[in-house]
Amino acid sequence: KRAKWQVEIFGSEKGKTIVNLDLNISGIHSLFSSYAAQNFLLRALIYYKLSKKGYLLIHSAGVSKNNQAYLFAGRGGAFKTTLAMDFVRKARFDFLGDENVIVYKEKVLDYPFNISSFNFKCKHLPTENPRNILDRVRLAKYLWCNRECINNQMNKTNSSKLKALFFMVKKNELEFTIRENLNIENTVDKLITNDKIKISTIPTHTLTSITSNHYLKYMYAYSFVFPDSKTATYWDDVKTELKKFLKNIPIFEIEVPYIYDIEVFNNVYEFIKTKIK
Repeated sequence: KRAKWQVEIFGSEKGKTIVNLDLNISGIHSLFSSYAAQNFLLRALIYYKLSKKGYLLIHSAGVSKNNQAYLFAGRGGAFKTTLAMDFVRKARFDFLGDENVIVYKEKVLDYPFNISSFNFKCKHLPTENPRNILDRVRLAKYLWCNRECINNQMNKTNSSKLKALFFMVKKNELEFTIRENLNIENTVDKLITNDKIKISTIPTHTLTSITSNHYLKYMYAYSFVFPDSKTATYWDDVKTELKKFLKNIPIFEIEVPYIYDIEVFNNVYEFIKTKIK
């Protein structure tokens, strides 16, 4: 209720895409208007524009070791970021991405969209979630001070070959389990559903006051008028390409407890070392 906007999008089907955005945010949230503009439409447009060049942006955290990439996919709050944090700071894995990574043929390409936030959490927080209002204030200050640059003090790699995909599911139980040989069709459907949910949400909503991304609605409205357009067939095309990408990749499902502890990392790390060849 603190944000108003008008938007025009030209050239979404081919050529250069031009976005005219008139964004008006009131109060203290106006300090983070650049984050609002990035998250409001540009994140979703990047999904679409990359796919037209053969690159897929998927919602997952990614780490790499010895040029081998491991992806942790799942719904928001499933501890993907926390697990990636522990792999980076405890096992010296390279960082590929927090919210998203890019996949292309057999490669996972880095997408350090939230690298400043990830950097802060690795250095100052035990998990991805701020513990109190002081942590939130410190995070906001850190983002503000690093808003003009990428403060990269961690190991990072540009690309690695995908070795395994883990789909993380949070359970309100104490047990930790890993299921092997997941069905590729179901996995791809979950990844696409996950992407749709992520495209529609804005991770910096507490800073910007904008709580949802309307681009998915714009895509559906456009598809209704132009049912044969690339926009209309976007998700079908993504599904086809993801199935090709994951065809020979081992897929696992990790059921993690409702409350994260270090044993989650220890179990996954040991599984990677001993079970994945």
